[in-house]
Amino acid sequence: MHGLATPDSDEDVRYITLQSVRSIITPFKKDDVKVNTNGEDVESWELRNFVKYLCSGNPTIYEVIKSPLYDREFAHAETVRSFMPFAFDARKVLMAHAGYAEAQLKRYLQPALKDFEAFMWNGATPAILDKSIQLLGIKKYDHEKDKGHGYPTPKQNGLWEENHLRRIKKATIAAHRVLAQAKQLLTTGDFSPVISDYSRELHDKLMEIKLMSNADITFSFVENHSNSITGLIQDMHILFESLDDSVKNATPKIEIIEQKLFSIYGVNYL
Repeated sequence: MHGLATPDSDEDVRYITLQSVRSIITPFKKDDVKVNTNGEDVESWELRNFVKYLCSGNPTIYEVIKSPLYDREFAHAETVRSFMPFAFDARKVLMAHAGYAEAQLKRYLQPALKDFEAFMWNGATPAILDKSIQLLGIKKYDHEKDKGHGYPTPKQNGLWEENHLRRIKKATIAAHRVLAQAKQLLTTGDFSPVISDYSRELHDKLMEIKLMSNADITFSFVENHSNSITGLIQDMHILFESLDDSVKNATPKIEIIEQKLFSIYGVNYL
């Protein structure tokens, strides 16, 4: 979807389910929709919840609704895609996308920085951190438990391994991608999910990260991208404040959205 696939990429499946009106109304029966996805990475939403998350600025939902890879034979595909301009809420787009990027920092990049520092300082004379040191194979540290000696302690059997490093790369790519998506949405009300369509420079940068060896994830790499993502989040808030009030105060057109939903479900709009 983003134009970053490689021969080794797995396949992620995202789909929307449409419950019958009966299953929504009746207190006695609920139809669960099950799809055979052959064990791939799968995530789904019931249509009403999908639209609710779209109105809340959820970046994943925006990507799904704009994906160029979708089932055009689905009876309501184009109607669902037409929700997007009516669901736009600039402030929620800002908060949801910036929050997503901040989550990548907190879950992956910031812990790595802390472990780099703990690895260099733990039980030793404080020294200048070697920015070329690789994360692969160094100890992971428990930063919540101070044993009384003033520095973090190693976690039992805790080492930075290949799987952890893949998550750092994926988190870095996701944060940069989502912030670029937010910038487009806030300035134009639309965006391209295929990165090379709007920035060859960003596409090349993210592909370089994706293809790099896990052993090359150094302190310098984590520090630079942590600082870059933090700066981009700040830039996004500044951008939002510079927008015209008509954009900043935009909220979803609930009545239009409801009319479209009633049409899909095949009932009269009340």
